[in-house]
Amino acid sequence: MHDENAWSLGGVAGHAGVFSTASDLAILAQAMMNGGSHAGHRVLEEKSVTAMLTDLNEGFPGHAHGLGFELDQRFYMGALASPRTAGHTGFTGTSVVIDLLSRSIAVLTTNRVHPRREWSSVNVARRTVADHVARALDVAPRRGRTAWYAGHADGTTATLTLPVTLREKHTRLGFDLFVDTETADVLTLELSRDGGATWSPLPYVVSSRGRIAHHDGSICGFTGRHWQQAYAEVDESPGQVQIRWRYVTDPLYQGRGVYVDEVRLGDAQGTLVNGEREADRFLADGWSQATR
Repeated sequence: MHDENAWSLGGVAGHAGVFSTASDLAILAQAMMNGGSHAGHRVLEEKSVTAMLTDLNEGFPGHAHGLGFELDQRFYMGALASPRTAGHTGFTGTSVVIDLLSRSIAVLTTNRVHPRREWSSVNVARRTVADHVARALDVAPRRGRTAWYAGHADGTTATLTLPVTLREKHTRLGFDLFVDTETADVLTLELSRDGGATWSPLPYVVSSRGRIAHHDGSICGFTGRHWQQAYAEVDESPGQVQIRWRYVTDPLYQGRGVYVDEVRLGDAQGTLVNGEREADRFLADGWSQATR
């Protein structure tokens, strides 16, 4: 291999790691997902696996590390990254990513130092492999057959806009939300009173498996990779307004993305919008979406 230290020690050096095949690495990863066993054989003690998957580096945020494994590192884990994702990289460009939430494994074996030693990085390739695995794991709509997906491009803005005529001072907006992004990719709920010339954040509340969180209009990061219910009070005078979901991504890294489903809007007089009923024709009914 391309390792001068190993060469100087006669070809064998303890620091050089373990050499194996992609299939064998997948077996090791599967054993970790199984709590340390594989094919009926105990490979690792459960407490060892727990130590591998527990952040022992909490004093240094952003550098989560278990026993021998990195945790939640988006720079090479891509859209598979989460607090329940472990991985390891090799100097020659290899990587293994173990996503316990989806029980998925991504293995890349390569050699970035062949045939020359000039510095290079294969993190783009590592992320691409992990991202393709993540994209193969569909996010099923919360209701019906369709949901709005904001896309997974870097350095873009995607919007879903709903023009509506309010009938009363107090109107309640409800929608279902799936958010799994890096912290620099942000979804904001906004309201415009002047036909879209200016926009203001619209605060809302998210209910997620018994937990309640208040948002000032924006949400980002890892939220559990499951659908959540969101509610907002629209306290505006009767008349025309626009409500939009705006997702802005920075130039690097992606999560599983943002989905919005089953938008509901109503007041004391009844329903103004029922996104579940109108899902298959919402664009024709005045909704608009854009990406730039």
